[in-house]
Amino acid sequence: MRLLQIGLGDFGMSWFKNVLTKNELITELILCDTDVTRLHTAEEFAHMHSIPCDFHLNLTEALETKPDCVLNVLPPHLHKDTTLKCIEAGIPVLLEKPIALNLDDAQSIYKASRESKVPVIIAQNYRYMPVFRFVKEKMDSGLIGNLQFMDIRFAQMHNMSNYHKDLGEPLLLDVSIHHLDAIRYLTDDECSICYGESYNPYWSHYKGNANVRIMLKSQRGVGINYQGTLVSRFPDDHTGWIANWIIEGDRGRILIENDKVYFQLADCDAVELDYGEISDGRDALLMEFINSVQLDSVAETDISDNINTFQLATDVLS
Repeated sequence: MRLLQIGLGDFGMSWFKNVLTKNELITELILCDTDVTRLHTAEEFAHMHSIPCDFHLNLTEALETKPDCVLNVLPPHLHKDTTLKCIEAGIPVLLEKPIALNLDDAQSIYKASRESKVPVIIAQNYRYMPVFRFVKEKMDSGLIGNLQFMDIRFAQMHNMSNYHKDLGEPLLLDVSIHHLDAIRYLTDDECSICYGESYNPYWSHYKGNANVRIMLKSQRGVGINYQGTLVSRFPDDHTGWIANWIIEGDRGRILIENDKVYFQLADCDAVELDYGEISDGRDALLMEFINSVQLDSVAETDISDNINTFQLATDVLS
């Protein structure tokens, strides 16, 4: 399979070096970026590791090589135009989240994908992480009984130096959207916002809002609280990137704390559960994308589903 990657920024370079080059189903990589220095960096890496690659400064020229699929890792304000161009060329796209910076642009991509029947899959890699797959399996097995409520807390002190620092919603649209998608995945339900706000504390180094607090309710009536910050000043309060979760049912609860999973019955000590090793889920996500292209099947995070996650995030701001 010949894959075109658009965008070789920090995260794009990570995709290239740590994920794409290790997948045996990808026979050739076509790399496109408007920055000559980034292309040279990728070219040196490809030469050093004997990876067959083609390099382009122009997306139109890159698409003329007729790749089998596209990975779009550009900043979100560039998602609409570039993804629509790929759709017009009839090439399936794996698009980094968020879908776009606003709902109108996201719906334009969704509409184009549906009308053309060209798949657009959103790179919500958190739900592909072993930890969430494991927790979902335990919930579905009845381990905690009927789900009653969820409480999620995320806290980091993170100084993003790339385009994220200028985003209006650096937490909500870049990090919390992962957690909102995981909520939809774990509850297997759609949710509505009862209360939501994003804000920026005075000590924040971000231009946009680095804090979020949300109250949600699932269609089945499960109450969900979410609180997050990218500018936590207290290291003892920091969580992992997947956040800390309390998932309580009528028989017991599952806890995710600092990337570890525990099960607890009432009046009993929590017992750690082994889910394997932590991973960022991109390898599994990429395989889901490749399989969907080769088998002409609908991927789990197809835009037809993930538009609901994006809608949920933007509802916080309405």
